[in-house]
Amino acid sequence: MQTPLCKISPSILNSDWGDFRGSIQMLEQQGCDLIHLDVMDGHFVPNLTLGPDLLKHLSKGTTARFEVHLMVSEPEKWVEPYFTDRTETILIHPEGVPHVHRILERIRELGAKPGIVLNPGTPLNALDWVGDCIEQVLLMTVNPGFGGQKFIRGMLPKIAQTRDWLVRKGIDATCPIEVDGGMNLETVPEALNAGARIFVVGAAIFMADDPSKAYRDFVRLVTK
Repeated sequence: MQTPLCKISPSILNSDWGDFRGSIQMLEQQGCDLIHLDVMDGHFVPNLTLGPDLLKHLSKGTTARFEVHLMVSEPEKWVEPYFTDRTETILIHPEGVPHVHRILERIRELGAKPGIVLNPGTPLNALDWVGDCIEQVLLMTVNPGFGGQKFIRGMLPKIAQTRDWLVRKGIDATCPIEVDGGMNLETVPEALNAGARIFVVGAAIFMADDPSKAYRDFVRLVTK
């Protein structure tokens, strides 16, 4: 089976909130075609961020695709509002959701890829009964809620175990592992070696002296 291509998915949570479009245009000029949108509702996580109208606005002026990470209570209410013709993936958390399978199927019906997100303390067996309807697994390597946190190094074995689980299910080529939290030039190679293929990078790009160069440096790191 072919190994999924590695990608950097910049999180605009850490970009200039007064110029989201400018940040996305800068990334597009560097060849970026995937943008990470962190959606927080102040309930599931202790922060409040980006609403669906912003995604609709940004979708009209870009050729990039978006992956929408729903860190929200009752995600079934938010799947449709966050779907646009630029939405590639919608990722939900299974913690506290009674009908995970139903939500994942609805995401696919809309035309997006369904994905599952596991918090650091969520066991891998949360994947056992949804493996037939997921196309991406996002492992949080920090506790979600705020950008710029320090990578939890204890998550490296979890990445490897997730890779092994996907191999056993025979879906490792079609269901890449994504990691989110504390990604920098040191931790990305570690996560890559453990089996991750998509890397959410926020602060390390947008808070760099030269964000364009920072993005290119990360791309070279995962595609060399």
